[in-house]
This record gives sequence, structure tokens and C-alpha cells, in this order.
Amino acid sequence: MQNNLNTFLKQFYITNKNISKELNSFFHTFNITLQNYLVLSCLSKSKPLYLKEICDSLSLDTGTMTPATRLLEKKGIITRERSKLDERKVLICLTEKGKQLQDDINHSMNNLTQTINTPELNDYIKVLMKIINHN
Repeated sequence: MQNNLNTFLKQFYITNKNISKELNSFFHTFNITLQNYLVLSCLSKSKPLYLKEICDSLSLDTGTMTPATRLLEKKGIITRERSKLDERKVLICLTEKGKQLQDDINHSMNNLTQTINTPELNDYIKVLMKIINHN
């Protein structure tokens, strides 16, 4: 069992490193980071979210997400609007530029993921979710 765990951990590390490298290269062509993309992926084209909801979805804190969303706002991809009722709440909305970027990325993403079939991808996601939910 220990040998299997060591092999898994080694392969997981190598895979994670290679996937991160490929994704960062891919998103660089859109002038965003993987973290920026994850923010965009949380936002649907019609439903804005509060920053806290995005943080919860990505298991990140507001201290990490605030600079990321400010950068996306500066690029014109999202808008950030403070709640008038509660100044601590910041509503994040996609702009038209952000919606177009999402479309462009999704179109290109289909080409990127053609090498992995859906059942394999689903199996990989199941294993990752088991690991995440174990804690």
C-alpha cells in the first residue's frame, strides 16, 4: 500500500506541475492567469456573484481574491460594486468584454481538451474529489 501511495503522490505532483504549466501557457494567450479564469468560470453570463461566494467556491480567502478581481476590473473584464446596505459586500459582474473573453476561452478550451475523453476526465475528477472531501 505504501508503495502505491508513493507512486500516486509522485505522479500527482508531476501531473499537477505539467497541467499548471500548460494551463498557464494557455491562459497567457488571453492575457489572464489560471486564477483569473477560475473567477470567470464562477460567473455565469447572467448572474453576478458576491466576492465571498466566489471565494467560497474556489476555497480562497478575500485577501487573495481582492487583488485578482481588481486586476480583472482594471482590464475591463468585470465590474466590482460595493453593496449600499453592507460595504463589506462586493458584487462581481461580467462586462461584455468579459463575456466575450469567456466565449473565446471556452472555444479554445475545447481544442485543448480533445486529447482527454469525457469518461477519463470524469474519473480523474472523481479521484480528486475523493481526495478533497477526505479532509
